[in-house]
Amino acid sequence: MNNVVFQNHEGTPIAMLGLPAPVAPERFCIFMNMCVTAELFRSRASEILLPDRPTEYRCRYVEAGDGYEISFENQNGWRITVGLDDEAEGQWSAEKDGERIEGFAQGLTRDSCAA
Repeated sequence: MNNVVFQNHEGTPIAMLGLPAPVAPERFCIFMNMCVTAELFRSRASEILLPDRPTEYRCRYVEAGDGYEISFENQNGWRITVGLDDEAEGQWSAEKDGERIEGFAQGLTRDSCAA
C-alpha cells in the first residue's frame, strides 16, 4: 500500500497519508491536504486532520489480523489510528484529551491508481 485516503462519514476525501516503500514497521509518512470544499474545510474532522502544509510524521505500520494498522501523532497532538482490512478498507480515528472523532479510510496502491 502506498497511500491512505481519510474520508468523512459521507465518503468525502479530507486528507491523504503517503507511505514510502519498502514496508517497514516504523517509517516516516507524509500527510497531505485533500480538502476541496469550504463546508468540509470548516468541519471538526478537517480541523483535526489537515496540516497547514504537507507534514512528515513517524508512523507505525503493522499487520493486524487480516489487515493493517497505521498510527501516528499529528502536529497538534492528536493520536491518529487507521485500521484497514485485507481489502484496504476500514476506518480512522483521532483521539486527544478525551475527544474522539472518526471516519472512513481507504488504502491505495500504485496498481489501484492505474486504470
